[in-house]
Amino acid sequence: VPKLVEKWRFPPRGSKQKLGAFHATPVVVNGFVYACSARQGVLYKLSPAGKLVWKFEVPPQKIKYQAEPTEEMPIPITEAGLIGWKIANSPLVTAEHVFLATVDGQIFCLDRFSGKPVWALNTRKCPVPAPHIGNSIWSSPILADGKLIVAGGAMEQGLAVDSNYPCCSGRGWVVALEPRSGQ
Repeated sequence: VPKLVEKWRFPPRGSKQKLGAFHATPVVVNGFVYACSARQGVLYKLSPAGKLVWKFEVPPQKIKYQAEPTEEMPIPITEAGLIGWKIANSPLVTAEHVFLATVDGQIFCLDRFSGKPVWALNTRKCPVPAPHIGNSIWSSPILADGKLIVAGGAMEQGLAVDSNYPCCSGRGWVVALEPRSGQ
């Protein structure tokens, strides 16, 4: 251990850039590092030399809910705060794509080389079966039998702080998606 030396760091020494906490294990593929900032909701791809290749910022999602059920949201919903984390897991990196699941229930497929979104799915809205305003994803996506598997659940404790919230209707769930299209 005393012989270890720092090869690089991100951001570089002396930088004023603040990244926040990283709670999930970084993924290394062909020397490239994929790491997520938990509260800032940013996925960074770094070169084998520690230089930024690209970054993807999780788009903010307002948590609003209506008093009456609708076809898109079958339970009554209003506005409440959830935990401040945006990413709590590691991305899945394949030959062509990077898959990312977020605490606010979003699933993203990014181009591995450019970081540009290929598709996105919000588990809080249709067409996801049984969408729920509290849907949250804390586990990393996996590939199984050619399908992208993502598991989550309704984190209603963050909504239940509102005395008007009609707790508790959310359940745990698993979806199997076609990796190229998100269907």
